[in-house]
Amino acid sequence: MSFNLEEELGGKDSFQKIITIFYDRLFADPIVGFIFSPHEKNKLIVSQMGWLSSTLGDRSGTYEGKNLRVAHQDLAITSGQFNRRHTILAELLDEFVIPEHVKEAWLNLDRGLFDMIVKLGKKNRNQKTDAVIKTINLLDD
Repeated sequence: MSFNLEEELGGKDSFQKIITIFYDRLFADPIVGFIFSPHEKNKLIVSQMGWLSSTLGDRSGTYEGKNLRVAHQDLAITSGQFNRRHTILAELLDEFVIPEHVKEAWLNLDRGLFDMIVKLGKKNRNQKTDAVIKTINLLDD
């Protein structure tokens, strides 16, 4: 289903409010906060808004950040940390009046990033990286 993410969330201000609260919670969280604290929160908010709006629904947004694999490759993110971030997102989305199809698409997209973000050992990571690169190259052709 195609939709405009910003419109479905009630406009740019509402979208930004959701993402800002999300990052406020991530930065404050005892399990994942240390991963985010070295970074500038406002840059992450802008980047996340651009990435989401360029990836979900009608993909009308613009993302100018790094490839997600590259952006996370030096972070030793565990499955527990990934799942904690996902839980924070799911709980936050439940607090807002968001159409179910948008919430479902957002959470599915987020969950689908697991293999790209989580470090599961060098051999596994390299295999997954090679698979992602092959997929990206096929999409670019």
